[in-house]
Amino acid sequence: MDKATLHEKLDAYLKGSLDAAEQAEVRQLIDSDKDVADQLELVRLEQELAEVMVDEKLDEMMKAWNEEASSPAAISDTAPKPKAGSFPGQWVMWGSVLIICAGLVFWSWPSPQETASTDAVNEEPPSSVQPKDTEPSLDAPTEAAISEPAAQETKKAPAPAKKESKIPPPIASAKEPQPSEAIQQLALAVATNTRATGGTYIIRKGVQPNESPLAKGYRLMGEGKLDEAESALLKVPEAQERRYLNAQQYLAFIYFEKGEYEKSIPILENLTQLNYSQQAEMEWYLALSYLATENPKGLEALKQVTTESTSPEIQEEAQQLLDEINALD
Repeated sequence: MDKATLHEKLDAYLKGSLDAAEQAEVRQLIDSDKDVADQLELVRLEQELAEVMVDEKLDEMMKAWNEEASSPAAISDTAPKPKAGSFPGQWVMWGSVLIICAGLVFWSWPSPQETASTDAVNEEPPSSVQPKDTEPSLDAPTEAAISEPAAQETKKAPAPAKKESKIPPPIASAKEPQPSEAIQQLALAVATNTRATGGTYIIRKGVQPNESPLAKGYRLMGEGKLDEAESALLKVPEAQERRYLNAQQYLAFIYFEKGEYEKSIPILENLTQLNYSQQAEMEWYLALSYLATENPKGLEALKQVTTESTSPEIQEEAQQLLDEINALD
């Protein structure tokens, strides 16, 4: 039996859509072959993850529908619309609006003296325009902003720290200075409020028969038992490459959430180089771990997240932290 057929059989077996004979045949195959039993655990995890994603998507859709239903625009769309001419009072309202607008235009129209003074001012050559060939000022964008000028300027414009501060943000160099204690405290404040294992809650409850170390660690992590989950995940053998990488990612999330940033850094460095799943989250956790441990790679990693992250939410959080760090200068 090839892998695709086996996957379909196991999926149908877990859903209970097989007849009695096929159900017994698959059960016998699971009991007699450890690889099939391991594959069954993977199929079960896939189904549970799919259910979680469906539940989350449904919650998002329900929230969106509730917001649309409660908005004034939605109420006005469902209300019966009056026929033209049935409400002559509307003509009175619009006429009043036009009269008020005409009055405002009349009173705000500049006098001849004001027009003359304005023309005189406009005739003077602008002295604040900087020639194109001059060198950039201290407020010129950094290297990170130059790579994406339009998007970066639009995003940073509302930040008050950028408008008030005349000191340019620190430019990354070959020898990046270590973050100060204040920067470390800012990063720790963000890191301690970031739940790395928050998206790993599972639907099933209790211990399952023939539970593998990966499935056990995943279940315990979802139940918030991080120490027990760590012990289970450490038992996943490196020879099982796919499961081993999953276990390593869960361990990195557990270490990060427990504040053991030194342990999470090497795992996150390895997995981000592999472009593994949840890449945006791992890059964000790695930058925070660097800053929380006063690692000189921290600021550069944070800037990279602000410009290259595929998650708008994470990119916004990283930009806020970078603005606060720049404000310290």
